[in-house]
Amino acid sequence: MKRYSDKLRIYLEDLSQPTPQPGGGSVGALCFCIGTSLVEMVLKFSKGRFKEIFSTLKKERKRLLPLIDLDGEIFSQIIKERNTQKKKYLISKSQRNLIKIGEKSVALVSMIKNVENRVKPSLKGDLEIGLRLLELASFACIKNLYANQIMFKVDNREIINNLSKKLKKVSAWEKF
Repeated sequence: MKRYSDKLRIYLEDLSQPTPQPGGGSVGALCFCIGTSLVEMVLKFSKGRFKEIFSTLKKERKRLLPLIDLDGEIFSQIIKERNTQKKKYLISKSQRNLIKIGEKSVALVSMIKNVENRVKPSLKGDLEIGLRLLELASFACIKNLYANQIMFKVDNREIINNLSKKLKKVSAWEKF
């Protein structure tokens, strides 16, 4: 799969460096995009009536794909910014992106679970992987919101608790 490995290698090498980008929010967005793509493939092979779900998966993936890069860019700006008002704005923007990824992930898991009984049995494993990636995307957002709370002294307790409750309702994992 040389077609993908070179580009992914660059991302992974950048991720392994002690730099602000890419970071945890970027990984959350990446998990979201990989999960939605895998679920879409499973549903297409299952040849059911999933038209509404296809459009939602594609639309959300397209909307959140830029966050793979944008998360780190915003974080870099936050670290460099000296103006308190601008820094607060950037932190708020970062928070909104994390919340968007987390909430969209949970919503998609819930939607997909409603149709998982219509998936071909041979594809259930791939569907499960896609669902776990979406759950992981939400988990990554929760952990990043927690880190931001500590680093930037913002109160994210309510947001974290709400997102955690939503994730627990749809998650198949005992503890995340």
